[in-house]
Amino acid sequence: PIHADSDPIPDPLAFLPAPDPSTLVLRRTNKLQKSGNSILTIQPGVYQGGISVQGGTLILEPGIYYMDGGGFSLGGQGSLIGQGVMIYNAPQSNSDKIDISGQGIVTLSPPMSGPYQGILLFQDRQATAPVSVSGSIGAVLSLTGTFYAASAQLGVTGNALQQSNGALE
Repeated sequence: PIHADSDPIPDPLAFLPAPDPSTLVLRRTNKLQKSGNSILTIQPGVYQGGISVQGGTLILEPGIYYMDGGGFSLGGQGSLIGQGVMIYNAPQSNSDKIDISGQGIVTLSPPMSGPYQGILLFQDRQATAPVSVSGSIGAVLSLTGTFYAASAQLGVTGNALQQSNGALE
């Protein structure tokens, strides 16, 4: 139930520091755009301009993926696989959002140890860029972990076969 005039609940993850991009490997200085039917495996690190997948399969090796502007998007027939990953979004504008949608297969799980244990999607606390996870008929979404977007709207919708375990923040 809604309780009017209640005190706000403190941020349960206020203690958690944002990843420091200077400690991560710079992987790209422009947006990574994946389309077509091929399979591409990438390594954790800083992705200036973000990542966009519209087709084929993108495999994320375990680690932190730091989106330095550009956001993180998956759409169309694209598929995404990653175990032990955290996607951090540091948007430069509201168009640099996290948007996971489409008709592909998405299987993501967070790190099992370390400071980001259990965190799958983490957006800069001050950022208001929306975070959206949805799937249309035919999509299969298997997401485990916490979605953390302290100042943004979070939307989880769709007609996909959705399997999620974790917390939404």
